[in-house]
Amino acid sequence: MILKIKIILAVQIAGVLTSSVISAQGAENLSARAAAMGYAWSCLSGKNSVPVCNPAVLSDFRLYSLSSSLYSPYAIPGLSETGLFLCFPLSGGGMQIALSSYGNTLYQEESLGLSYGIRMDHVFSLGLETAGCHTKIQGYGNYASFLFRFGVFIRISETVRSGLCLSRSLDCDSDIPGELTIQGGCSYSCAAGFLICVDLAKHPFWPLEFRSALELRPFPPLAIRCGFRTGPGRACFGWELTHGRLSLQYGLEIHPVLGQSHHITLITFLGSSS
Repeated sequence: MILKIKIILAVQIAGVLTSSVISAQGAENLSARAAAMGYAWSCLSGKNSVPVCNPAVLSDFRLYSLSSSLYSPYAIPGLSETGLFLCFPLSGGGMQIALSSYGNTLYQEESLGLSYGIRMDHVFSLGLETAGCHTKIQGYGNYASFLFRFGVFIRISETVRSGLCLSRSLDCDSDIPGELTIQGGCSYSCAAGFLICVDLAKHPFWPLEFRSALELRPFPPLAIRCGFRTGPGRACFGWELTHGRLSLQYGLEIHPVLGQSHHITLITFLGSSS
């Protein structure tokens, strides 16, 4: 356990000193659905996909929703991330307001993000996310960074979707341009309740990642999910239960060295647009 904690703290500090690797991830750690599906989130859409990772999918949101999330990485005591997300329709599209906090007594991140997606026509949607992150490391001082994410969502057919996201983080205390992260993929859904997602993701510091997922809805209140991602190989599992205006989601990611991470999201649907 002590070795595991040292590894996590080393990764955190290294991320801050290299243009905020952690804050460049956006809200995906706080999406139990995305975590359960191996982070193959570029095409995840629908009211149960909040917090939204690809801002372009907000273009189809017609419901007001308030969600809260908890992320517990690698079962390390005292280390967690929490988030609060408000989604609502706005000016022909949809918006998400995100508040999150990550860390422990030694390392702390606080962030505020705004995302907006708009439907250009019956095929294409575009989206933009901006987020500011304030980081405090005991003994190292404070640090500020920003995340900018541009998203595209394409409805190729009734059953096939495609998505692409370009994300860049900027360090306020450095003249070095922030790293550019790219993720994109396709999904296929059928009337039987199956959803298959395949994504590729590339961060400049890491090898190309392959991410895949399967979602099954055997009957309306229940969804069962599984996924796999490389770099290193990690298996992911999860489920969702929906009742009335409430949706409870759980995601589990199993790292071959660091162990298990747990993700919980509770969504409350507040109503529809007029």
